[in-house]
Amino acid sequence: MPSPARERLFRLIMIAGAAMIVGVMCIGAELAARHYERHRSTPPDYVPSIFYPHKRLRYGLIPNLDYYGWFKINSLGFRGREFSAKKKLGIVRVVCLGASTTFDIGSLGTDRPWPEVLEAELRHDLGIESIEVLNLGIPGATSLDSLIDLQMRAIAFQPDLVIVYQGHNDFNYSIPPPLHQKPSDLFPLEARPRSALTRWTTVHSLLYAKEEVRIADLVERLTRFSPFGAKPSPTSPRDRILGVEQGLSDYRANLRSIAAIARANGIALALPEIIFPFPPVEGNGRCRVCDDLSAAYGGLPLAQIRSTIDRYNKVLEQLGTEDHVYYIPTGGFVPSADRYYHESVHFSAEGSTRMGTRMAEALTLIVKQLTRGSDQSSTPTIKGRHTIS
Repeated sequence: MPSPARERLFRLIMIAGAAMIVGVMCIGAELAARHYERHRSTPPDYVPSIFYPHKRLRYGLIPNLDYYGWFKINSLGFRGREFSAKKKLGIVRVVCLGASTTFDIGSLGTDRPWPEVLEAELRHDLGIESIEVLNLGIPGATSLDSLIDLQMRAIAFQPDLVIVYQGHNDFNYSIPPPLHQKPSDLFPLEARPRSALTRWTTVHSLLYAKEEVRIADLVERLTRFSPFGAKPSPTSPRDRILGVEQGLSDYRANLRSIAAIARANGIALALPEIIFPFPPVEGNGRCRVCDDLSAAYGGLPLAQIRSTIDRYNKVLEQLGTEDHVYYIPTGGFVPSADRYYHESVHFSAEGSTRMGTRMAEALTLIVKQLTRGSDQSSTPTIKGRHTIS
């Protein structure tokens, strides 16, 4: 019979060996995940490791980050090449605020997001290089996030023109889920506490970052049907209607505030209509991304999605009657065909090129006007009511 000391030593060796095997497996899985992310054939849709908790915004983008060759975040914390925070004399600066449709998550790698296409097209059309277009899009952001971003960051870049392309997330987030539970946090809007170790692991482990939310969702689903979990209750049609109406009301208020801040700082504001790949009204053409719209927006009928987006765009059109504001109808900018969309919301590379090119055509006159005052130390004043078609 082995002595107690030898038995303890044997157990310690077995535990150490098992821990070593688990560690090697985790390292191998991490390396495999990173290799796949860098060499995958389609752009990544889910990139949770690029965010960090921000003092003012819900989250910011990690500066100086190269996401496995797909895109880069510069030292100022937004997508694209390096820019000086202070605008140089003679430069006309355009700032694009929005969410993943502005960040342009469907156009990665060698494909250019539409703000970069916009910059190149404006320089070509006007025959000058002194135009900068900054992409401040943050995936997942809403109009409220863009309002905060304009006040606390974008204004410091001294923009002559701000483009706000928002509405997808405002609408989507306003749709209550089919099932809801009583919040488990102490306060309804309390952010989920995260330890320093959790934050560090999210940033430095792609495998953990990708699976963290999925594991949490799985645990929630399991507890939902356990004897100790909170019982789900169905969301009534009335609750869904009220949620959508509240989302539209908040969107209107946030855009009005954005317009007021831009006007107070002498900044021109451009508001493009929200683009969705709705099925063609005429003809027999069909598109897969059109069919996926209902699933992407809480199962709402396509007719209700269309009518709601029309109301969102009506808000933009009404704001276009105010001074310093340019309303941009986008009908025909990006057609409803599969090749123009990465999926039911985001543009493909071809769609981004169309968006940037058509946006440049719509904005050429206003940017040309701005260049007349670009040799001054302050932003030129733009007055009048505008609809650009």
